[in-house]
Amino acid sequence: MQFHGKKRLAPIKCPLCGSENDIIVNGLIHHKKEEYFTIDEDLGYAFCNCHNIFYTDWGNMDRNIYFDPDYVKDYADQPHHRKRYCQYAMTYFPIIEKEIRKNATFLEVGYGMDSLLDEAAKRGWKTTAIDMVKKKIKKKHRFIQGNFEQIELKEKFDIIWSAHTFEHFKRPILALKKCWHILNDGGWIFISMPDPIFVDWGENPYTWAHWICREHYIMWDMDSFSEVMEENGFRVVESKHNLEKDYTGHTDFHILAKKHG
Repeated sequence: MQFHGKKRLAPIKCPLCGSENDIIVNGLIHHKKEEYFTIDEDLGYAFCNCHNIFYTDWGNMDRNIYFDPDYVKDYADQPHHRKRYCQYAMTYFPIIEKEIRKNATFLEVGYGMDSLLDEAAKRGWKTTAIDMVKKKIKKKHRFIQGNFEQIELKEKFDIIWSAHTFEHFKRPILALKKCWHILNDGGWIFISMPDPIFVDWGENPYTWAHWICREHYIMWDMDSFSEVMEENGFRVVESKHNLEKDYTGHTDFHILAKKHG
């Protein structure tokens, strides 16, 4: 992929291969009350074709925002977010439950909201959620507070669910390997992420609203991340570019895969 006519800014070292690449698009700052986004001239994203990723410097990330009650409220307490988040389950759970046992163990990495866990529990699955921030969830669901990349999980699961979490990880490939290790043979994994294939370079790249340096560290296109999954012991069963507004993550991709047994 080549980019022409872009302002050359300070290079950033690729976290996957170590090569240095120029920033090609500035980061965005989110404002609630004024304008939706403003452009930060000093921060931004570079592109590396080692795995076709867009990435920023880890020093730009600010994980304190996840502990901000207003940030959490924006996502978890909005009825339309709950409905759209649950749409992932309504689409992909029926595929999984055809081949999974009734008392399957279900792990959500990066807890979103009870609505998805409720749908899993309706199918007889034993639900666990893990998140950095301590959250109140229904007693029928088990909750673990911790950073998934760092916490030691000794048990294994039949299903791992990760909606819009991998773009926040410092070492996403290691996180994927960890998922493989804690997933039972033949187990299922669902991953969704923002997909840069939707960036409109011809008109305005900032209409793609995921250039938020403090939150999004590495963003892949669907085919590249599918390849990484296949290289790390998963078989991709279904993958989809999403243009539907029924899901929380408009212009994201969805991958449903199984661990090789």
